[in-house]
Amino acid sequence: MSSFVTPSPFSDASFQAIDIDHALQFEHPAAQRGYALWCDMADGRDMPDRRDINPGRFAADLRHLSLFNLSLVDGTLDSISARVIGSEFESIFGPLTDRPLDEALNPQVLARWFGAANAVITQGKALRATGNVAHEDRQHVAFECVLAPMSDAHQKFAILYVVSVFTVKPLAQ
Repeated sequence: MSSFVTPSPFSDASFQAIDIDHALQFEHPAAQRGYALWCDMADGRDMPDRRDINPGRFAADLRHLSLFNLSLVDGTLDSISARVIGSEFESIFGPLTDRPLDEALNPQVLARWFGAANAVITQGKALRATGNVAHEDRQHVAFECVLAPMSDAHQKFAILYVVSVFTVKPLAQ
């Protein structure tokens, strides 16, 4: 098993890219509600502002919500750091709040998250992400996520809005 920063015992080939679905056909009800809420917060704009988030509107789905600060340098994603981590996300990746992900995750997992965040920035809209967790010994855990951009008072693409759902797949016998 790897730690947050030590290399994984799995080969780089086992760290497949996160699957991105532009059709936004969310399967899990929490993901469907998370996407609908993001659209509602955007209120006709390209993306909502982080100040549009009202945690009370998430009710029972609050555990699925995570927010990541995005740092761009000359329009290129430079770093990702956790701002708010929902308990669903934390149950898989551990405590990440207020830490750059490059200090918390191994390079292969970090590359997957950079790829997904860059897809959101490039597309400029919400996306559906699916795949298997490639962290520590959790490859038997599948995920479905809403990945969507949010602005702040100073820049577009300041926040990555993530609504994540994790499901355990039966282990092969």
